[in-house]
Amino acid sequence: MGSLADKCQEEGRLAASFFFSSPSKSSHAGTKHRFVLTLVYQIQQHASLKGHLGQEVASTIVEDPSILGKHLKEQMEVLLLRPLRDCRGRYDVSVFPKIIIIDGLDECEANQDQGSSHDEHQGPQLTRQRDQEEILSCLLQAATDPAFPFKIIIASRPERTIRNFLLNGPIADPSLISHRFLGDKWDPSKDIDRFLLSQFRQIRREYPHLRSPVHWPGEAIIARLVKAASGQFAYAQTVIRFVRTPSKPPQVQLEYVLGTRCDPGVAPLEYLDALYIKILNSTPNPALTFQWLLAYRWFQRKTGGRTPRESATAWFFARFCETMGGEADFVFGDLAALVRIPDHSDVDSQYDFYHKDFLNFLDDPRRSRAFRSHTGGGDVTQKWIVNRFVRSLICKGPEVPTADPAHLPKFMSQFFKLWNRIVADKEVSALLCQEEVLCRCDAAWWVGHESNLYLYNPTTSRGFWREMCALVHRKCRTYAPCAPACKLWRDAIVHAGKLDGLQTTNTTTNNDRFFVKLKRWSNMSSLSLRSPGPP
Repeated sequence: MGSLADKCQEEGRLAASFFFSSPSKSSHAGTKHRFVLTLVYQIQQHASLKGHLGQEVASTIVEDPSILGKHLKEQMEVLLLRPLRDCRGRYDVSVFPKIIIIDGLDECEANQDQGSSHDEHQGPQLTRQRDQEEILSCLLQAATDPAFPFKIIIASRPERTIRNFLLNGPIADPSLISHRFLGDKWDPSKDIDRFLLSQFRQIRREYPHLRSPVHWPGEAIIARLVKAASGQFAYAQTVIRFVRTPSKPPQVQLEYVLGTRCDPGVAPLEYLDALYIKILNSTPNPALTFQWLLAYRWFQRKTGGRTPRESATAWFFARFCETMGGEADFVFGDLAALVRIPDHSDVDSQYDFYHKDFLNFLDDPRRSRAFRSHTGGGDVTQKWIVNRFVRSLICKGPEVPTADPAHLPKFMSQFFKLWNRIVADKEVSALLCQEEVLCRCDAAWWVGHESNLYLYNPTTSRGFWREMCALVHRKCRTYAPCAPACKLWRDAIVHAGKLDGLQTTNTTTNNDRFFVKLKRWSNMSSLSLRSPGPP
């Protein structure tokens, strides 16, 4: 669709475009959050509309900035449709571009952190489907408005939510939409066949023992792979990457792929899922590998998952999860067909998943049910992640020390950022609030020394121990002595407050009650602590 957009732009016919699959530095790229605003901005940039529509839109946003966080249909009405109606007759419809291109709607990311009205426990898959429906409803609203002069082109895989909306949804006039499957004029099987022939030819050049027979793996095998791909280039690309995985000879890897079994007449995605399952099962410990993948997806959802600045890097994630040296290589080493894994010396890059569909496979309990019986559901993953946070607390950093001590500040900086995200989750923070765990931590190390703590990030680290202050006190009962863990951390925090010049107060309370009074972060200028009066 990028080529089509470029062609329309050159011909002066492109009004606006939005690419959900486009890599971007924005944390909102790929989500619904700025969908309408992006389209409106591009449309009003055209010379024939800028003097009219642009002024209307700008004044609307100035008068009511909250519109940017409202439902997409309301944004569409206020920011585009209403201004178009108001300006009607003041511009020549025949001279401005008429085409709006929306690409990769199936790759729309769940947007649970920004302006989502959905229940936070419903899961990313359901949230993503509802966001897709909201986007389609917004576009339908525009297409049925007489003041809307544009034609909309939507390119997407025919996922069930999208297909049901377009075929069985609220579209009263069937003539409003036209469906076109690429296979009607373009046979992807021919291109997949050429791709496989070219790639296997290159593999034969790299491995001399495969040059005889000359046509390895043979026409019959190529045809079998093309049929299994069912028009999905992702399948063919994944097969080639897996065959190239250096852990075993190419012919052995190919035989492993050919052992994939699917019933006749199954949907194309089931062949792809079967291949994903095959590759995951080729790892030394499939259950552990799948658990790590679910944990990484959890991290992506908690941090936005779009940019290295906001997300956990591959280096940090490996150090965070490892229980022994080299475990990351053991867990992810055989996933080269699905994930690009940064070099050990690269501490800034993220894991790069080659195909969005593999992430959909991980997120969809139905498609990945073969592994979920071993790893459990989201609660099990959450508990596993909490356990890793606990190990980092006890070990004062990664459980396996970093090879280069100079990298420890980088680990701690990302640790604090993630900590601030997880303690905001009531379920996760409740799991962390365990007396035996908190008592095993070196509270004085965590909150008492600038060289150990503030060096990494003064803002997030202070947020860390303030959050910890509230966390350890959560289970203490009113008018009763605080638990040992609460006393341990409270004493360390008081000591750190004195060292850091923070104001602390000592007042007498009823009986021997220890009480921590913590104001909200946004209004807090100092930490107010009450300790017991004289016996």
